[in-house]
Amino acid sequence: MTGNSAGKYPPKIGFSDRIKVIFCGVIILGLFLCGLISAGSVLQEKKDTVFLLSPVPDDSRVSEILDSEKNTRNPAEVCFYRDMGLEKISQKDYSRSTEVFAAGLAGNETIFDWRLRGFAEDDREGCVIDRRTADILFGSCQPGGKIEFQGREYTVRKVLPFSQQVLYIRPQKDKKLTYDRVFIRDDTEGFLMRNGLSGKKQNTGFIRIVMISMVFLLPADISVRILGKRKGKTGAVRTAWTLLGVAVLTVVLWKMISLLDIPGDWIPGKWSDFGFWQRKIWEMSENIRLYFMLPQTPAEAEGILSLGKTALFTGTGYIFYLNKLHFFRENAK
Repeated sequence: MTGNSAGKYPPKIGFSDRIKVIFCGVIILGLFLCGLISAGSVLQEKKDTVFLLSPVPDDSRVSEILDSEKNTRNPAEVCFYRDMGLEKISQKDYSRSTEVFAAGLAGNETIFDWRLRGFAEDDREGCVIDRRTADILFGSCQPGGKIEFQGREYTVRKVLPFSQQVLYIRPQKDKKLTYDRVFIRDDTEGFLMRNGLSGKKQNTGFIRIVMISMVFLLPADISVRILGKRKGKTGAVRTAWTLLGVAVLTVVLWKMISLLDIPGDWIPGKWSDFGFWQRKIWEMSENIRLYFMLPQTPAEAEGILSLGKTALFTGTGYIFYLNKLHFFRENAK
């Protein structure tokens, strides 16, 4: 009788087992959310980086380009960038100084880094620094203090949580000042052509693809397993599992597609062009190689760091999820 009962009825899940399931679920959810937060800043930015070739535009030419773009029918959103290298900045009142990676910006600051929003294009007297630099110079992270850089005084407009010590300014007008790269959102080729610029384009879309794949791996797996739950069910229970699985999978796929934003040049003109994908894969691998070889801005270095954090959190969460799923299945037998 006992043997027949054991074969007929599934084992009951005790209170301690329920606590374990909830605890494991909280850990997996926490790891997933940490991965999502790490990827968030990179997923918000869609842009091309162009390393400008000689002759690079000087400050007056950049101003002309920015003014001209505002009068075009479909103006490109751009931000010119000048790498100033490792520089010393100081705070006279407290006789404090430190070294930072300095850079000059011209144009729409949010194209370079969305966190710089509000750092006005015509603000030649302000600057943005990181929290560590603010703490060294002022002993607090409150904006409003004044720093000295290259013989000029700047007022700190924003203090942001960059992972490196940085200083961003809108350089004073100077014909000798040149910009070595430009960040562009949409119509990169058109912008370069109509303004007589040339350079090496570096598309960072592959980082977005990798991050999106990592972030949505767990939700996609769960939605597929929910659909698998309907097997062996009947009536309303089967319908409920089917609707839940389809709903979750639809949301996951819709969000992935909206974030991926597949460019038009990734769609072959002829389906009979069998060498199309081979060329595209080669282009992507070359782009990845160049991305890690060419000099990185502080924002790009943070993107690489975010990629590593996302991989760590989502990978650990997914492995933990598979391990616990196997454990509970074995105990349920």
